[in-house]
Amino acid sequence: MGETLPFALDRIHKLIQRTWPTASKPQRHLLQVWHENIYITTAGMFSLAPMACVIHMCCADKVLYSVDYPFCSHEDGLQFMRQLRDSGMINDEDFLNIAHKNAERLLDVRVAEENEVGMEETEEEESLG
Repeated sequence: MGETLPFALDRIHKLIQRTWPTASKPQRHLLQVWHENIYITTAGMFSLAPMACVIHMCCADKVLYSVDYPFCSHEDGLQFMRQLRDSGMINDEDFLNIAHKNAERLLDVRVAEENEVGMEETEEEESLG
């Protein structure tokens, strides 16, 4: 989730704007560079509150789903993505972008059409729900 940078970004930007001498300030300010060049991964921080901050500070088109394997399980990542989808925090298009389309665009890779791995619930999960 950006190694806490999204949570401190506004403060860092304001500090730079206030303290750096005008002559040494870069041509592009931090927020411009952030929004144009930085992508954030979920990595293994599977919690909706930090995700809300990341989406607010980065926009959903700069967020990539990922799992910090072996430190986190793929099952936990899938459960998180289900929670995100069902939370109402993002729309369907943003969900698909985070799930795979942002990675496809950034990394020039494609999810195979015949890929059967997805968000469908298993029979066990359906019986619990």
